[in-house]
Amino acid sequence: MEFESTDEVENKSPAELIQFVEGNVDDVHETGGSALPRMDLLGQSIEKDWQEIYDSSKENDDLNSSRENMAGDLIQEGLHETTIERTELVGQNFQRNTDKIWSLLKKEQVLTIGVCGMGGMGKTTLVRHIRNLLQKITYSFHHIYWITVTQAFSIYNLQNMIAKKIDLNLSNEKDEKSRAAKLSKAFLTKQKSVLILDNLSNHFDVEKVGIPIRGDKCKLIFTTRSLNVCKWMGCPENMVKVEPLSEEEAWSLFAKELGNYDTEVEHSAKILATKCAGLPLGIKTMARSMRGVEDDSAWRESLQELEELKGRQGSMGLGGVFPILEFSYLHLNDLSLQQCLLYCALFPEDYKIDRNDLIEYLIAERIIEDLGSRKIQFAKGHSMLNKLENACLLESFITEDYRYVRMHDLMRDMALQIMNSRAMVKAGVQLKEFPDEEKWTEGLTQVSLMRNDIEEVPSNFSPRSTNLVTLLLCENHKLGLITDSFVKRLCRLKFLDLSFTAIQALPGSISGLVHLTGLSLMGCHKLRRVPSLTNLRELRMLNLRNAPLEEVPHGVDFLFKLRYLNLDGTTLQEFSATMLFRLSDLQFLHLHQSFGGLTAVEVEGLAGLRKLESLKCHFYELVDFNKYLKSQEEGQPLHTYNIKIRTTRFGYTTAILVKEENFLALPEGIQKLVIAECNDARNFCNLQATGLKSFVICQCHDVEFLFKLSSFSTDILESLETLHLF
Repeated sequence: MEFESTDEVENKSPAELIQFVEGNVDDVHETGGSALPRMDLLGQSIEKDWQEIYDSSKENDDLNSSRENMAGDLIQEGLHETTIERTELVGQNFQRNTDKIWSLLKKEQVLTIGVCGMGGMGKTTLVRHIRNLLQKITYSFHHIYWITVTQAFSIYNLQNMIAKKIDLNLSNEKDEKSRAAKLSKAFLTKQKSVLILDNLSNHFDVEKVGIPIRGDKCKLIFTTRSLNVCKWMGCPENMVKVEPLSEEEAWSLFAKELGNYDTEVEHSAKILATKCAGLPLGIKTMARSMRGVEDDSAWRESLQELEELKGRQGSMGLGGVFPILEFSYLHLNDLSLQQCLLYCALFPEDYKIDRNDLIEYLIAERIIEDLGSRKIQFAKGHSMLNKLENACLLESFITEDYRYVRMHDLMRDMALQIMNSRAMVKAGVQLKEFPDEEKWTEGLTQVSLMRNDIEEVPSNFSPRSTNLVTLLLCENHKLGLITDSFVKRLCRLKFLDLSFTAIQALPGSISGLVHLTGLSLMGCHKLRRVPSLTNLRELRMLNLRNAPLEEVPHGVDFLFKLRYLNLDGTTLQEFSATMLFRLSDLQFLHLHQSFGGLTAVEVEGLAGLRKLESLKCHFYELVDFNKYLKSQEEGQPLHTYNIKIRTTRFGYTTAILVKEENFLALPEGIQKLVIAECNDARNFCNLQATGLKSFVICQCHDVEFLFKLSSFSTDILESLETLHLF
C-alpha cells in the first residue's frame, strides 16, 4: 500500500480506518507486508487507538450478522498469496473469549496465551479470528506466523516447521541446541511477531526450540485439547478455555444450518441438537446432513442411529464429536462422495488441496468414472466437492486464482478411523525412513507417505501388502531409489505417484504392474530412464511433466486406453507420429513447446484425436496449424489449449499465438490472442473472434491502426476486456 500523507490515515475515524485497511488488505502478506512498517512510520496515533479500532471491528461484525469474510494469509509452504478465510462467530462465549485474548495481547507482561478445549469446540476458528484481526487492524505486530502442529511432535520437527515459516535454512544444523540458537537469533533480528501454534498436543521448553518469548519481540499463542499442556507451558492465568454452546445457542446454530424445516419435526430436531453436546462442528455437520428431511419418523430413526454410533465408539474409547461426524459421513448415501472424503485424508494434516489436482487424482483412481469427457468429469468432481463443503465435511477457501479444500483435523481423524487397517497414512510427518516391513500388512489397500524426507526404499524390502491399490510417495524430495523387490510385491497397484522425488531411474519391475491406471512422475528433475510401458495396457493417465526425458518411454503407443498424457517440460528431441495415430482415446495432450514442432505427418495424427479436449503444442509451420484447425470443424472443439507457431512463446492457457499476418481462422471460443513480431501487419480488420476477452499485440512495428469501424464487426469490442500494445 502507498499513502500520500499521514493525514490520509490519521484523520480517519477508527471505523473508517478499518474500511480503508480492508480495501487494501490484498497487499498485506503473512510476513507483515511492506504496508505495516510504513504505517508505523506515519504516526503513533494508530497504535494508541488499538482498543478503539478493535471496538469498531466488533461493531462491523454485528453489522455483518456475525459472519465475516476476512482476508488473511493461510500460507502453505512456499506460497505467498492472499486467501479468503471465513470465521463464524457463534455464541456469547466466542465474543468473550475474543475479548479476553485481545486484552491479554495488549499486556506487555503476557508472553504466552493458551486456548484450551475439547475437539470440535471452535478453538482454531477463534484463533483464526484473532489472527485475521491482527492482520487487519493491528500494527504492533509486524509478523504473524501460523503453524499447524502435526501429531508426530518432536522438538526437531517443530524447529523445522518454524524455520520454514520464517525462511530460515536449518538443513546444515543437526544439533538441537545449535538449531535453537539459530532460530532465536533469526527471531531477534525481526520486528515484533506473534507465533501461533494450532493443535499442540505436547508441552515443550520454548528455549529448547529457539522461540525467544519476549514482550518486545515475540508472543506465543497456542491451541490444545489438553489442560495439562496449558499448565506445563506456564500460562494457567493466561489460559482461555473454550466452552460448549448453551442449549439455546446450540439450537439457534442448528436451526440456522438446517434451513427451512416443518414444525412437525421441530421437537425431534431440538433433541438431536442437544445430542451434539454444544460442539459447533458437530452441530453444523449434523444439521446439514438432516437438511430436507421432513418425515418425523426419519428424525427419530436418526436419533436411534446416533445413539448406536455413540455406544459403539464409546466402547472404543472414542466420544465427543466423532459419532456425529461418522453419522454425517454415512448419511452422504453416495459411495463416490464417501470415497472422495476418505481420499482427502491421505493428504497431510491441515493440507490445502487444490481442487483441480484432487479431481485429477479422483479420475485417475476411478472414483470419478469415465463419463465421456474430461469436461463432464471435472464438472462432476466440482459438484462432489461442493456437496462435501455444503455438508461441512470439507472446508473451502480461495485465492485470487485457485480454489482449495481442507479437512478439519477431527474429520481427518474420523476418516482415518473408518479406513483403519485398510490404510497407512504417514503424510507430512517428516519421516526419514520407510515404515518397518511389519507395518505393511496384507490388508492394506492405500498407503500415503507423501511430503516426507525419505531417501530410499531399503534393499530387499519385500512387504506383504500384495493388495495395495494406491501408493503416494510424492514430495519426498530426497527419494532417489525404489527397489525391484519392493515394486514386485505391488502386483495389484493401480495408482503410483512419485512426483517431485529425486528418482533417477524406475526399476524394470514397473513394467509388471499390469493393473496400473495412473502413473505420475511430474517434477522428477533427475529422471533419465523409464522402462518399457508396453504391458501397462490399463494405464489411463501418464504424467511426465517437467521430467528431463529426451524420448517418450518405450511402449506408450501401445497404451490404447490412455486418456491423459503430459509431456510438457520434458526435453524431447522428437515425437512419434505413429503414437498419435494409435492413441485415439486421448483427451488431454500437452507437449513441450521447445522441440522442433509438429510436422505435417504428425498433424495428421493429431487431427485423428477426435476426443481431445485439452491441447498444448507447437506447430512447425503456419500451414500445419491451419490444417489442424480445419480438421476440428467436424469434431468437438477444444476446451483448453495453448498453441505456439514457430519459435515465439507465450505461456497462457486458452491462448493462441501466431507470427504471421495471413492465418485462416482462430479456434472456436478463443478468449486470449497474442500476435507477436508480425512485422508485415498493417491492421487487424479481418480478425474473427467474437468471444475474445484479451488481445495482446507485441512488437508489430508496422501496424498503422487496429480496426476500421466502417468495415469491422463490433462484436469483438463487446467481449474484449483487456488490450495490451507493446
